[in-house]
Amino acid sequence: MLHDELGQQLKEKGTFKKSVADAIAGKTSEFDKATAIYQLIQQNLKWNGYYGIFSPGGVKKAFDKKEGNIADINLSLIAALSAAGIKAEPVILSTKENGKIDKELPSLNDFNYIIGKVNIDGKTYFADASETTLKLGDLPERALNGVGRVFASKAGEWIQLSTPKI
Repeated sequence: MLHDELGQQLKEKGTFKKSVADAIAGKTSEFDKATAIYQLIQQNLKWNGYYGIFSPGGVKKAFDKKEGNIADINLSLIAALSAAGIKAEPVILSTKENGKIDKELPSLNDFNYIIGKVNIDGKTYFADASETTLKLGDLPERALNGVGRVFASKAGEWIQLSTPKI
């Protein structure tokens, strides 16, 4: 969480303050606010096709350029949700293409993807804003590869990755 290109990017809430305020204007439920912020990031950040758990140029630069890697997009999403007071945490994982994670002996090099975990009214929603066809709670097929590691301020935990059943 102290890494400049990962955890420190979550402190960039000010970058999104105005855009978030505009996006959630008139929304009353936390879920509606989260959905509006999710759509804001989807519409304003285009995925450049690169994976990664780090935001090399930072989320502010990516948001200004309107393009970035997976980390740029989803760290921006988490920071924007946090700017609205919605609890969101990063989850690092390994894509299907990259292989399964050995939970007993994980290495940071095993992880190549990051998503958000959003907690609203006692429910957990995964969030990946890299594809405009996804809705809050859905993950792209590439990210559904077993487990992910939640990074929280005090301690992390493993979490099963899934998408809601319709």
